[in-house]
Amino acid sequence: MIQQFIFLFVVFIIGFCVLLFFKDRILQAYIFLLAFPMGLIVWTLIILVLEIFGIAPVKPLIWCLDGLVLISMVAFHVRKKNYSSIGIKSVGIVLILYILLALGFITFNYSYLSNDSWLLIIGGKNLVSSGGLPEVLLTLKGIVSYIILSSSYIFGFSYPNALFPILSLSLILTFFYGLYTASGYKKIQFNTIFIFNSLAVIFLVSGYFVFFNIFYVISNSLAAAFLFFSIFGLYQRLQTGVWFWTLFSCLNLVGFSLSRLETNIFVLPAIIIILSRKEIPEREKLLYVSPIVIICLLWFFRLANLLSNYNFREAKSGYNYKIITVLIAVYLFVFIYSMISRFRPFKSMNPYLPYLMIVVLTASWVYLLFTKGLFVRGSIIMIMKKYGDLVINILKDGSWAIIWIGLIFLMVIAVLLKKIKFESVFLYYIISFFLLFNTINLYRFGWRRGWGDSGNRMLLHVVFIIAFYIFLKFAYFLFDREQLNES
Repeated sequence: MIQQFIFLFVVFIIGFCVLLFFKDRILQAYIFLLAFPMGLIVWTLIILVLEIFGIAPVKPLIWCLDGLVLISMVAFHVRKKNYSSIGIKSVGIVLILYILLALGFITFNYSYLSNDSWLLIIGGKNLVSSGGLPEVLLTLKGIVSYIILSSSYIFGFSYPNALFPILSLSLILTFFYGLYTASGYKKIQFNTIFIFNSLAVIFLVSGYFVFFNIFYVISNSLAAAFLFFSIFGLYQRLQTGVWFWTLFSCLNLVGFSLSRLETNIFVLPAIIIILSRKEIPEREKLLYVSPIVIICLLWFFRLANLLSNYNFREAKSGYNYKIITVLIAVYLFVFIYSMISRFRPFKSMNPYLPYLMIVVLTASWVYLLFTKGLFVRGSIIMIMKKYGDLVINILKDGSWAIIWIGLIFLMVIAVLLKKIKFESVFLYYIISFFLLFNTINLYRFGWRRGWGDSGNRMLLHVVFIIAFYIFLKFAYFLFDREQLNES
């Protein structure tokens, strides 16, 4: 118990210290709400960088690095008295609440473990204990998820059952407070917006599957949190003009991109949206995109090097080697374009990148739909069955309750309402996500009815973004109509 608490406390303090550097640029509440996810991604990136450069992330080394980072930041803030601007009393209250929360989740363990959960836990322990990459990671599984689960071996406890509910709670509170700050909260009574936002959150977690994933030890929950924080950070950057949100969104996109197999692809629409925004200076775009692309490229090069000298399961290794080669080519293209996008004629083309992306993704999906389905004997029935099972999972077997029915109905209304600033950030990503989702699922053998199907779990990644966009539109429409503008 105490070992897991030490890990959660170290992560929170690291995140809190990082956010304290930006105390004059962001609202005070975000320093507390985002401390845990920020600390988690920073802690994860430390180990990821070691892995990229082939340095074995053994326990003594991780302890030393954690201690060095923590002590240096705490000493800096104490010396500069940065904590005084947010108040010792506020810091004390939040720390006490966090300690009670962490101890409560550790003591009352409602986590759920499946076979996939144990693979993550065992793979994470092997990652740190053996000093090398486990075999499962050479099949392109998400390194970030394994690093996070390796915390149990590094700090000496069974598995981080409290990590997932704490991260989910941070997401939900950020969802709530993000709506509160974005929808004219200074012009209306607090009670009114509080009730509205509470209903939004209750609707979101009312489905069994969403609530269940708060306690489910699985990579999908991590990917969903990282993706929401990254898109939310991009929206905040455009709204406020504060470059901290560039950093926050960038770090979370790195976490999302390497959290699962398919997220290597789903991160690309977010990068294209970033490059298309004229509100972000060209130099800042480069600083935004470069860390994501460089870290992913370095990781893929490391995997390619290992696979080229690896003998196990030759056929599968060869297949994965081809996938890695394609990903390296795609990320190299993105990196080169981000370098030259500031120059003519590319600069004038940037605002049209999301439209081009959607056209290309739509054409790819239609092409594959015909070549893999309508022109292949027997495949029409198979594809119809795939999409039929998808609908059944959404409506019944996927344990979503009425969430998707409600979201689709509200989405239609929200799109018809007058546009708000930067609405296109959400729309472009949501459309691109489902086009990629449909394209990927054409390669699958079929859906497995029930919440455990990987396709059903992938929908969790985007549900928070859709819900935030919908309730943001309604909040503007109901409470702050004067600020409605075309995006």
